[in-house]
Amino acid sequence: MLTAEWPNLIITLLEQEKELVWVVLLDTQGSTPRHAGASMLVRPNGSTVGSVGGGPLEAYAREQALRVLEDKRSRVDQFVLAASSEQAPGETSALPERLDMTCGGSGSLLFAYLSAQSPTWISALKDAEVATRTGQKAWLVLSLPPADAETNAEPDLVGLLCPEQKPPTSLTMPKDLLQATLEAVADATEHAPVVASKEGRRLIALPTSSKERLYIFGAGHCAQPLALLAHMVGFSVTVIDDRPEFATSDRFPSADHVVVCSSFSQAFADLAVDKNTYIVVMTRGHHHDKTVLAQALKTPACYVGMMGSKKKVAEIYRQLEAEGVSLEALRQVHAPVGLEIGADTPEEIAVSIAAELIKHRHERA
Repeated sequence: MLTAEWPNLIITLLEQEKELVWVVLLDTQGSTPRHAGASMLVRPNGSTVGSVGGGPLEAYAREQALRVLEDKRSRVDQFVLAASSEQAPGETSALPERLDMTCGGSGSLLFAYLSAQSPTWISALKDAEVATRTGQKAWLVLSLPPADAETNAEPDLVGLLCPEQKPPTSLTMPKDLLQATLEAVADATEHAPVVASKEGRRLIALPTSSKERLYIFGAGHCAQPLALLAHMVGFSVTVIDDRPEFATSDRFPSADHVVVCSSFSQAFADLAVDKNTYIVVMTRGHHHDKTVLAQALKTPACYVGMMGSKKKVAEIYRQLEAEGVSLEALRQVHAPVGLEIGADTPEEIAVSIAAELIKHRHERA
């Protein structure tokens, strides 16, 4: 999957190598090693950054990427993870490519040829780097050949789409196709490519960052290892506390942001929360947890978790229900937060919570 550092990494590598191939797993069906959105960069010397799944699939992707570097033309290939002996009657061996893997799944790969001499790519990547650095969602948009076209038909980069900006893009495209693309990315998770179609025309939108936001409320002992683990598995981490001596970058060096709020009752005032946002509540006390949870339940966050014993959780639920919070809303909360692994220490608790965050993210994808 693409991380927030990738646009800048691609620009840096293009300055060094002059050309690259960006391989993206566009879609998958059935059992495959990686999910849609997995990415890999292939240099002219054959070395790679990232992964689209390992084994024969990755070897095939690397081999084809080197051919794309020779041709200097982007393309989309389909593949099946099965031996050629399993080929269906009447099916040609060239389309889709059959790889000697027993997974049995299938999918398609985008091989995007990138050149330091391409002003369109360089401009779009620079804009993508700025967007991801400033916390905006952005999608690199490519035109695709019609669905019934040959697989080696060449996709072309259109430009960058930033749904949160007004206007969302400077791209030149028909208004109806732009609207279809905006609707498609609005319903997508942040790390999976989406295809928009309108009257036979197709566009693919590649997310420039897969980092979902994680807000950790509370800067105590459990928050420290959780912030580190969440960062390691690809979340954009913000730690929030009302104690300036606890909410410091020295205590949370891996966090993207550390916020000292005036009070937990105002903690959401300046936070951007959407359906790709994760919230974990682990403040220093029952009262603050209740205050934060009540606000979190009013947001569109896809995940809300709260740390605490079953007795504490039940008491906070009782109080919130008495204040008018519905049982249906409370049932959506992950509390006590984390997978049940018998965690005891702050580090073990952080592992259990990080595991639940990963589980929820993959279930959504």
